[in-house]
Amino acid sequence: MNKAYYIAAGLAAAYAVFYLRKANSSKKNVAVVGDSLSLSSSGWQNILANKYHWNVDNFSKVGQTSANALLKFKAFAKASYDTVFIFLGANDSYSGVNPSFTLDNIKQIINIAKSKGAKVIVIPGILSEKVSKDPKALVYDDLKQKMWSLPSMVVPILRTVDAKDVPDGIHFGAKTHKQLADLIDAWSLK
Repeated sequence: MNKAYYIAAGLAAAYAVFYLRKANSSKKNVAVVGDSLSLSSSGWQNILANKYHWNVDNFSKVGQTSANALLKFKAFAKASYDTVFIFLGANDSYSGVNPSFTLDNIKQIINIAKSKGAKVIVIPGILSEKVSKDPKALVYDDLKQKMWSLPSMVVPILRTVDAKDVPDGIHFGAKTHKQLADLIDAWSLK
């Protein structure tokens, strides 16, 4: 066979692989369970949703605690999620909720999602002590370390954070959301 045939066949195969990957990822139904850290229009969840063409149900809410998130997920979750992302703990930690209570709520969300066949990915977020001098940031970081005991995939804590992109010590700017999306993608989606 000639060289042109092999080139054409290679291009056809590459196109088919790209097309089939895109077609398969567009069918994914994803849930996000979180707080304000998962609500930004340029946030990690939208970066990944746009990249993979997901259908996303976002159960996040400003100020949401793990207890509120559990109630909301129980009430409104569909049975058809391929993946459930959980990014909780900031509001619990900053309001003095016992970390064991927070972890138990997250475990319940994990169990509900897994019982419906979903892959569950827990996101601890950033190393708060890099961007905040508030003692509650250390409490939040301690909770993040304890998340490794959860019965699901846990993304590593993002440790290389520009404090200027987290001006209030909690909420991220676009640069940090992009870093977090890249970390989640590399750790749990590839």
